[in-house]
Amino acid sequence: MKYIITENQMRILQFEYLDFLFKDIYEVEPKKYSNSRYWKKDDEVVLELGESGAFWVSLSIWDNISDMFSLEPRETQQLMKEWAEQRLELEGITPVMQWIQYYIGWENI
Repeated sequence: MKYIITENQMRILQFEYLDFLFKDIYEVEPKKYSNSRYWKKDDEVVLELGESGAFWVSLSIWDNISDMFSLEPRETQQLMKEWAEQRLELEGITPVMQWIQYYIGWENI
């Protein structure tokens, strides 16, 4: 049996999945790069908002989202933009995949 799902229903499911992925994130106060905002999960930076409006998403999470929903990079970018604008109350951002997964320790932010 096949099921048909509307675009709106799909977006709701995608947001629920992102809410699950990011349920334990917390924003950290930067010590060094005060013009940026950072969100961590399990002591790893997973999201970063630069002063230019670039919204960096860690490679592992970006790939997870893309793979889960079979999305092209532009579609993943749009999904992250909508989610961040609604859930993190951000405006005017441009989501970008973080090519190199990195760890930023507390002392470096």
